[in-house]
Amino acid sequence: MDDRRPQNLGFGCESTIDYAGSTPYAGAFFPRSKYLVVAGGTFTSNTNNTTPSPVPSDYRKIPMGDIDLRQEIRFDEDSHVVYRRSVGGSVRRMYSARVNGQNADMTVALYEGDCAEKHWRQDITEYARFRHPNFVQLYGVASSHGLHAAVFHDGLIPVKRILEMYRSPVSVVYLWGYLDEEFRNARDYFYTLSASRLRCSRCTTWIRLSSGRLCVDFTNEDPDPLFILYSTSDMLSRSVASRFFRPHEVSDMIASTSLDYYHTVCFLDLAQSRHISISAPTSVHLRSIIRCPVYSEAEFEDPVQIAHVHGVKFEDSGWIVSKSTGATSDKDFQIMKNGWTRVHSSQLSDAHIGRIIDASGRESKAWLAQANHIFNRFGITSNHEDYLFAHLVCYRLKFRVNDNLPHGYLFLCPLEDLQSNTNTSFQHPTCPAYWSLDASGILRLSAEKAEEQGFPYIELTTEVQGRYWDSKVYAGLREFHQSKTFDPETQEVARELGYPFYEISCEGATYGELT
Repeated sequence: MDDRRPQNLGFGCESTIDYAGSTPYAGAFFPRSKYLVVAGGTFTSNTNNTTPSPVPSDYRKIPMGDIDLRQEIRFDEDSHVVYRRSVGGSVRRMYSARVNGQNADMTVALYEGDCAEKHWRQDITEYARFRHPNFVQLYGVASSHGLHAAVFHDGLIPVKRILEMYRSPVSVVYLWGYLDEEFRNARDYFYTLSASRLRCSRCTTWIRLSSGRLCVDFTNEDPDPLFILYSTSDMLSRSVASRFFRPHEVSDMIASTSLDYYHTVCFLDLAQSRHISISAPTSVHLRSIIRCPVYSEAEFEDPVQIAHVHGVKFEDSGWIVSKSTGATSDKDFQIMKNGWTRVHSSQLSDAHIGRIIDASGRESKAWLAQANHIFNRFGITSNHEDYLFAHLVCYRLKFRVNDNLPHGYLFLCPLEDLQSNTNTSFQHPTCPAYWSLDASGILRLSAEKAEEQGFPYIELTTEVQGRYWDSKVYAGLREFHQSKTFDPETQEVARELGYPFYEISCEGATYGELT
């Protein structure tokens, strides 16, 4: 039999210790070696310690068996199954739980799978950094047989679960105002510690069961946190929720809330966004109300304006040429005396060109102050989401360029060419841009000539962005205005707040004719 063990050559010592299966200690020479002969000499150990940093020592180390998982907290809207955050092969699940020896409700994040320990350690390091009522607060940790857990103080409820308990539209607005204030507190605290902004799209927001406070979790459990959180958990009863939110006391909420604040919350938090593309000869007034059915292709072809307001102020960004390598120089980007904007072809290889006309601002809330008045004029009682408050127009230039683009100039149209009828009505222009070999732009190249010279074809997209609200929001506005002793079917609220009045754009039209 061929014995492949090294033979003792008569000096040094022979190691017969079998390290297989054992864990080498830091600084060990030749770990996991078998039948090793060391023959004299001097050895230096250069140890590279790659062991992850330990769990913070000032948090409880909880035996896994002391954690009683009560119910998995669910997020998925469609299938009502658990949404599990999966990163690098590891999975994180959220549970309501109790810990042995503790009478209070708690919440547990359980990690398992490949790289689970790595992600667990990363998360608890973040949790240990922030101690504030508006952040989830770590109570302890547990680890056993490939499972790792972070245990948080208190039961945590997804925001959506709380919103579902509010039957009155006014209560929903009141809650959103509360959530806004709470999140601002969390954001301000986060900035003082990290000098960076806390974005709700990168975290998950919860409500603490015992206090009703909003608290932030740094990990994103849901694609659209704060605004769309889903749960099928029954751990929170309506009686418990009413103890700290008092949703039934609508009269108290109304008395403590101003008209302007109520409109602000509706405008910022309860609005949903839509974008519609328009082409010539369609034009849209800023801050007008246009009917664009949500589930109809007609919204891209023939939006119907039902109301508008005069005296609209807007901000014009001018043509913006943005490049991945930085801003263009004044020499290569210039506004001509006739209002056209000139861009040298050398600046277009990786550029994005666009222009934004924005009429957002305080007076944008004028629509909410008198929406029910306009709807009443048309007899509109349903499908309120079909009516869009148009507040922004975005122009984008599209063209293909290559590194061999010839020497020349791209000229972009002035603001006047984008306007139609009045200075607050915008359209898809007939000539948004053209190419020229002449720096003055006097000699325009036709599309055919420009192509022959090697210039790309120019395409412009015109997109109207707006907001819309569902019937519940308008019902809440009606209830709120009535409770403040205003007639919601008149323009009394707009007059009280000094807002401009909306006028009917298609006088005499009926709801049937609009649809």
